[in-house]
Amino acid sequence: MYNLVPTFKKAYGNNVVVMVKPVLSDDTEPDYYFLREFIEARNIKILPAYRSLMISIKICDDDQFIFKKCLTNSIERTKKNLLAGHSIEDEQISLLFSDCVIHKPYDIHRFANVIGSIQHSFLDKLNVQFRDLYIKNSKLINDMEYSSRLIGMTSYLLKNANGENTPSIRAA
Repeated sequence: MYNLVPTFKKAYGNNVVVMVKPVLSDDTEPDYYFLREFIEARNIKILPAYRSLMISIKICDDDQFIFKKCLTNSIERTKKNLLAGHSIEDEQISLLFSDCVIHKPYDIHRFANVIGSIQHSFLDKLNVQFRDLYIKNSKLINDMEYSSRLIGMTSYLLKNANGENTPSIRAA
């Protein structure tokens, strides 16, 4: 499924929400994922003997309620994975800041806005450090170039902070 990312990136934006629902079980609530989060996630399922699993995937209309529900679910999954010590590289929050490091390392303003928003909206409320997002992102931690970029970008923010205590500076 990972090979579908370039195709979907051309057709859909980063914040497109998909509803994932088991077909064989009507009593289960659907899960909501950001499209890229769902495509890149490695969801391993273990089924009991003689059981089947079939899911329905629907791209949702642009609806604020569904978007907020999806974001809440993504935050909960990220929180659960952080607390369990699992990788979070496929979670939307991690994808946002790693995209800045991997694809736009020269756009320091975008990076500052993204990590500031993550710090203010998510990390401060959970008493989690930005460092934890980096450590649990195997894509960044295992690539020396990406790690160096992240260090350089955060160093630049700290160097130019002028004593401010903004969310992006706290994250850096």
